[in-house]
Order: sequence, then structure tokens, then C-alpha cells
Amino acid sequence: LGAFWAVAVLWTAGAACFAHFLWRERDELRQALARPLDFDAWEWLCIGLAVAALVLALVVLFVPPLDYDVLEYHLGVPVRYLETGHVGALPTNVYSNFPLTVEMHYLVGIGLLGKVPGGCFAKVLNVLCWAVAGLGAAALTRTLVPTRKAGVLALAVFATTSWLLLLACVKAYVEPALTMFTVLALL
Repeated sequence: LGAFWAVAVLWTAGAACFAHFLWRERDELRQALARPLDFDAWEWLCIGLAVAALVLALVVLFVPPLDYDVLEYHLGVPVRYLETGHVGALPTNVYSNFPLTVEMHYLVGIGLLGKVPGGCFAKVLNVLCWAVAGLGAAALTRTLVPTRKAGVLALAVFATTSWLLLLACVKAYVEPALTMFTVLALL
């Protein structure tokens, strides 16, 4: 249970840092939100595709995960950690010897909400990581190709890539978080 509280403290600290950033930048954010949107038809189409992918992700999000790998490893090992009261090698699950990174974040949802809602929490976390990675891909593209159309197109391509969408909303894998951290590291 010590790992659960460590991850909970880290999540709380991250949320506090994000809230502090929003508070510090509130005037600039208010000015940015007050500017009118002057997108052309192509950009609206790309934004519409990204929003449609997000709506699809949100619809599929609350179906409990059923994949063997998810149930045995990505969510199964954190559940066993909570049941045994310690984080370590489990003699009945060889996958517990793998490095658990994002799965330890899933532990927070499983501990607070229970097994099935915790599995949905893992998928919510993945969709958030997928969305941040998509926005990061758009921002990264804007730094490489300094046109707004390139960034909006990158967002649409990222959001509608079927494998990324599948990993984000159907399965509770670690790839959405890995993608998010990689894209943000490149910014």
C-alpha cells in the first residue's frame, strides 16, 4: 500500500503544479481565449476529424478492458499488489518482474475505485495521455513547419491513426503515456 500512497502523492503534486501554472498564466490564457478563431475550411475539417476521434474514444472508454495482457499484467499486477499489501515479485505472475511504470499510476484508480472502475480509470488516463500527445504532435509540427495548417493536420493525422486510438481507449496499455512523454520530450 506504500506504493499506492507514493503515486497518489505524485499525482497530487502534479495537479498542484498544473494548477499553479494555470494561475500564473491566467491573464495570458484569458487573452488567448478571447481571440476569434479564424480557421479556413481545411483546418475546420482537420479539427472536426480530431474531435470525432475524441468522441469515439469517449464512447468506447467505459467498456471494461477484456484483453488478456491487460487483465494479467497491466491491471492484474497492480491489483495483486493491493491484495498482498506490497510491491514486489509475485510468485504466481511472472509479469510482475517487468518494469511497471504507467501501471503504478493505474494503481491509484484501482485503489480508489475498485477493480472494474479502476480499469476504466486506466483507460481514462490513457485517453488523456493520447490527447496531450496529439496536441504535442501538433505543437512539435508547428515548430518544424511554421504554419498553422501543418499543426492542425498533424493533430488530425495523430488523432485518427487507428492503432493509437485503439491503444488509447480500448486497451489499458502503456503506449499512450510513452507516446505522450516522448512527444513532450521532443518539444
